[in-house]
Amino acid sequence: MTGRLHGKVIATTRGEAAPDALTGALEEEGARVLSWATHRFEGPTDPDVLRSRLAEGGVHRWIVFTSPRAVHGVVTHGGIVDPGVRVAAVGPSTATALRSAGYVPDVVGRGAGASGLAAAVDAVESLAGRRVLFPAGDRALPTVEDEFGAVGATVERVEAYRTVVVPPRADGVRAALAGGVDAVTFASPSSVEALAATFDGDLADALSGVAVCAVGPTTARALRDRGVHEVVVAEEAGFGGLVEAVVRAVHAHGRDDDDLEIGRGEESR
Repeated sequence: MTGRLHGKVIATTRGEAAPDALTGALEEEGARVLSWATHRFEGPTDPDVLRSRLAEGGVHRWIVFTSPRAVHGVVTHGGIVDPGVRVAAVGPSTATALRSAGYVPDVVGRGAGASGLAAAVDAVESLAGRRVLFPAGDRALPTVEDEFGAVGATVERVEAYRTVVVPPRADGVRAALAGGVDAVTFASPSSVEALAATFDGDLADALSGVAVCAVGPTTARALRDRGVHEVVVAEEAGFGGLVEAVVRAVHAHGRDDDDLEIGRGEESR
């Protein structure tokens, strides 16, 4: 088997730790993967704050995780989640990270982002009047607060990690694009910001003729804000959904599709 992406060149815009799970999944489909590292992760500004929030027994009914990175931040810098707190994961990648860390998620979302997760949790137990702890990156948008707040929860955000944007070298990226890149994947708004900085803000022109794939609606919105309007969005949460989006994108690219957006996926900063 050669894989559905055999002969295709796919660029990822992940952190400095690449190659990662996304790279491996793309290579399994036969792609040649280029890694354009766009950011690095650091611990929270004040780990003591994270530890104290996690240890507040009885204060929070739920703790919500929206990325494997948040799980890593809690495990590495936060200590132990109070056993009386119920755990929710936005999608399967985050759920896998939780299980690897020894936590069994009570609710796992099915790829509709924070809105889908809030609805899933609320279906299990009414969130009206409940307090929710949200360990997040310093750049996370207020999506969780908005969506969980809409069903009556009070969300307390606590910093679990920081994202430092590191724009890749323009000469290397331009050379790769000139040599032929079939698709570029974005797994967070910060990766969009970093690559835009590489091209002095002219991201749309730089990616002209290349299929663009986003892990979720927040990342897709960041791309559109930079003028990139044809974006394929993963239907399912996590890197598996992003790989499927790439497969669809490279086969659809070049057609006069009116709308290449195909769904919503899990954000991963």
